[in-house]
Amino acid sequence: MEINTQSITNSLDYLNKFCIDWNHLGCIAFASSNNINIVDSNTMKVVKTLTITRSAPICKLKWSMANLNSNYNIYPYLASASDDIISIWDVNESKMTMELFPNESNNLSIPNNKIIDMKWLATGPSLTKNNNSNTLIALYSNSKLIIWNTQNSTKTWTKTFNDQKLISFTIDPHDFLKLAFLGSNFLYFLKLENLNDSNMIEKSQRKFYLASNDSSTLTETSLDSKKSSTVNIFTSYWNIMKQSDSKSSQTSTQQKQLLKECFQIEYHSFVRNLIFLVYPREIFIFDLTVNQTISFVQADKIFSPFLQIYSCSQADVFYALHENGSVSVHSRSESGLFQYNLVAYSDQKRLAKNSNVFGLTVCPNTERFFSVLLSDGRVLKYELFNKKSRRNNLEKEFLFLYEFISNKCNLKLMLTSMLDSVPSSSFVIKMGPRLTRKNCKFWQPLLAIGDTSGFLSIFNLNKNQVVRKLTLTTYPIIGIEWVNLHSIICWSQNTNTIISSQDNLSGSQNKQVLVKNEILYTDLRTGEFVNFRPGTREESPIISVKISYLRQYLVILFKEHPLEIWDLKNFSLIKKISKKSPIISILEWCPHDFNKKIDTKPALESKNVQIDSALPIDVTDPIKTSDKEIHISEQKESFICIDTTNLMYSFSVECNHIKDGAIQLPEDGYLVNITCVDLKKDLVLFGDMDGGLSRWNIKTKNLKTIHQKRGLEIKKVKFAPGKENMLLLVQFNETLHIIDVTNLYIFSEFKSKVKILDSYWCSSDKVLVYFSDLSIRVYDVNFTQAAEIGPNLFKSSQETNLFKIKSNMFEKLKKNKQLNEFEKDENDNFKILINKLNLDLKDKIDQYASLSAFLNLNSFETRFWCLFSYLLDKNENLPMRKFRLLLKHNSMLLNSKEYRASEIELMNFYKEKLETNQQLIYILKDFLLSNQLDAAFNFLMDTESTSDAFTNNLTKACLISSLKNSNENSQTKTSIKLVATNLIANGKIYDGVELLCMIGLVFDACRYLQDNNEWEKAAWLAKIRLNEDEQNDVINRWCEFLCSNQINRKEMAILLYLSCKSYWKALGLLADTNYIQLTYLFFEFLLQHNLIDLGQEVKVSSTQQVNESLLNNKLDLIQNQHHREITKKILNNYADFKKLLNF
Repeated sequence: MEINTQSITNSLDYLNKFCIDWNHLGCIAFASSNNINIVDSNTMKVVKTLTITRSAPICKLKWSMANLNSNYNIYPYLASASDDIISIWDVNESKMTMELFPNESNNLSIPNNKIIDMKWLATGPSLTKNNNSNTLIALYSNSKLIIWNTQNSTKTWTKTFNDQKLISFTIDPHDFLKLAFLGSNFLYFLKLENLNDSNMIEKSQRKFYLASNDSSTLTETSLDSKKSSTVNIFTSYWNIMKQSDSKSSQTSTQQKQLLKECFQIEYHSFVRNLIFLVYPREIFIFDLTVNQTISFVQADKIFSPFLQIYSCSQADVFYALHENGSVSVHSRSESGLFQYNLVAYSDQKRLAKNSNVFGLTVCPNTERFFSVLLSDGRVLKYELFNKKSRRNNLEKEFLFLYEFISNKCNLKLMLTSMLDSVPSSSFVIKMGPRLTRKNCKFWQPLLAIGDTSGFLSIFNLNKNQVVRKLTLTTYPIIGIEWVNLHSIICWSQNTNTIISSQDNLSGSQNKQVLVKNEILYTDLRTGEFVNFRPGTREESPIISVKISYLRQYLVILFKEHPLEIWDLKNFSLIKKISKKSPIISILEWCPHDFNKKIDTKPALESKNVQIDSALPIDVTDPIKTSDKEIHISEQKESFICIDTTNLMYSFSVECNHIKDGAIQLPEDGYLVNITCVDLKKDLVLFGDMDGGLSRWNIKTKNLKTIHQKRGLEIKKVKFAPGKENMLLLVQFNETLHIIDVTNLYIFSEFKSKVKILDSYWCSSDKVLVYFSDLSIRVYDVNFTQAAEIGPNLFKSSQETNLFKIKSNMFEKLKKNKQLNEFEKDENDNFKILINKLNLDLKDKIDQYASLSAFLNLNSFETRFWCLFSYLLDKNENLPMRKFRLLLKHNSMLLNSKEYRASEIELMNFYKEKLETNQQLIYILKDFLLSNQLDAAFNFLMDTESTSDAFTNNLTKACLISSLKNSNENSQTKTSIKLVATNLIANGKIYDGVELLCMIGLVFDACRYLQDNNEWEKAAWLAKIRLNEDEQNDVINRWCEFLCSNQINRKEMAILLYLSCKSYWKALGLLADTNYIQLTYLFFEFLLQHNLIDLGQEVKVSSTQQVNESLLNNKLDLIQNQHHREITKKILNNYADFKKLLNF
């Protein structure tokens, strides 16, 4: 049976807090001290463990994005940080690819410098290369920000924030060049326009001070001016609090103490220009457009304080993790903009003593699964359900979060699985019985773990999980011995020691440490246990319990007392050695009498059952003997032992008789300072304190030193399982050797940075090692962890290349074939998807969009297919269009009618929320640009007389009123146009643009905005005011700017071309990228549905497949030369693509 475990999780270091991340392939990574555990989210088992060489705990852990767009088997990289050093891991190859040092001169860590936050950029800047993002941003405790290029280990850009203590930062998911930083009492915003132009970056900074006084204000400082302006960001919060608590005796000062300190900022992943400010009892939603808190969410009284939030990208929903381990789900309310309701919550966890909540991570593909990390090493997996759905009906089950929200489901959270952990305190371990021919049908690789609290855990190395937990005693468990696969013996002792002093024969004082020992036999099947040495008084501590090879007898060794021999069948004392006898420190039972006089039932003889003399046999339960089990008569068994003066003895036990054994050992004095012994066949191996390893042959009476490692004490020697397997495991303090005893050479060697506490063979080719940092790891005989980690989505597929798997699935959908090769996959979510693709989704673009969103191997492909499906949907109810939610709330890619409605709704919302003149002026600008002149006129007339802008505003109100009543071609508008152009020429851009929009010259206003680098505002204005053709002209010009070498954001340009249905321009850009299959599928669909025209001779019907060879023959018939070149490039690329992947 295969050993699947590579590492056993246990308690985490405090610095491991929030070190958990879920990637797009279904793998969860979390840190445990200086180890990284990779968990399969489907089975919740650890599939791989990575270890950093330095002893500092891991403080940050992040997966890179999976942007797979070329024929390379690329898995996302993993970045870990400890102290100020970043390690980049190739998880699939289980190796560290590079280390990033902030001090480049000597590649050493800087004292007292730590990495306080670290994130990968969401996407790369270019489509022409394999776009697996390789840009990493790290923030250090010395207030230094470094942008790393992990492809060549170089610094792209560095910035130092002088005299500013930063806590964390976040990246805008809508624009990956925008960063927000949280300081001790301020917010800092930075936009990375061009990393090669420092002046461009300096102009894009904003800083807001969060005042600590009772006014709870936020102060903005602009780099263009030394003046600062102050706004009360918590106005709406305090107004509501005063109304709700008007009858309460709680004072204003007491209320404001609830805010305490902001500990997390997070960009809103669904709505642009919003950011979450997370406090212990409140979450504020801050609008970056108007610099005002527009909403807030309070923690319900039944919930503990907030610890962390996650903003979802598929819907206006966020998950909130609380300090007690519960999770609440908040969704946008239909009653008001940016008002959130509690739609689901999990039960409160009863955390064990000294156990805390360490972090939350959400599945990025579906956003309906999430995991919670606890400090004791447990990982809890939750799932979001529809209360009315039936889990056994996968065909009707929703897969994505946006499906639940768009269908207005009643939601509930359920704990579906868990990765358990071993005890958090120090513990002892013991590997279970070895595999034999007698127990091969039911054998399991079991590991027993006992901790200082008296808990016993049984870990199955095959299932990679804890299968049994028992509370046996209130004393610490000191040692464990297996009787058979379902019974075990543990011994413990109280910690209240008693010191006794006695006069020995010489008259000196002899001090002894006395404790109360307990020896418990436990049946693992029922949990029943019995103390077979009850009523014992304080005595010398037990140092070891040794069970005989045939499980007939056991020997108890004491630290200061002679040994005891017990009958294991009925737990009766056979012999208690006289106190005058020497104290035995080392004892091992011998297997050499195993073949003698074994009496088995005739039924076994008739089956010619042979017993392997080199392996132990699994015998009956010592307490409950079944007639169906093997019967073994009481046989003589022998053991060898060594006392504290290095004298060796051999004894045999038969029934109640103990005699001198027949095994001849080396003469006294030949071996000294012996620390450990093991036996196999005719060989006895001795390890000593000086690092010497000696072999004694019982037959030839030959003693030979076979290995010497001076100065290193040998802690343990153990032969590998298997009759002919003569490998020997030799344990030192920080080193392990595997030695071939037959050929006398070192087979392999392992050196550790931390102390090795114990080691065992868990199979003939696997070694289990227990380290002083409480980690337990499994290695092969070469001391490597070489098991490959693959995507859990494709376990039933024999293919391992991710790109080929994805391409093959799209190719089958293209040919209208069902994905039946994945029907046997264990992943229920994948089965739900297959049912959707094969049964529910008849439109091919919908199939492409669903498959791409679920796999999420490339974020651009997902957005492309979802946008195209949305644009093709003819549903008049625009918000209910397919994949609408995946395009974000106020995305520029939306239909102009829907975009205009959402923006006007937002402006009206601001109108009710904002109070300061500065904020109202900003909203007034948008009202003027969007031609809502009546609302703008009312704004202007409501200006307070004490305002500096009182005269200008009233004058502007007169202008609005006069323009509404003027003729279309009046001289007044000509004069206004002249004034507007003059204002723009002198830097008053928006003043001039407002005038142009008032007189209807919106297209000219858009051009002026673009000429002054206000590209997004120009597109916003075009979407609000212009017709479709003029919109396309403005957006096409923006796309040309995005494709320039200076900007090089072709992904955004392709999506913008697609949104305005400029299909040929989108194809032209796609043809130059590595998105070969996407380009051809898009091209084929456009031809089949007559969305592009190549001419009457090359027309393709909607019912037939595009014939590439026929199109190649008819290329000369395409009249448009540009279209002909694009078509030729697409066909050639696709032909090479199919040839490469053998399609």
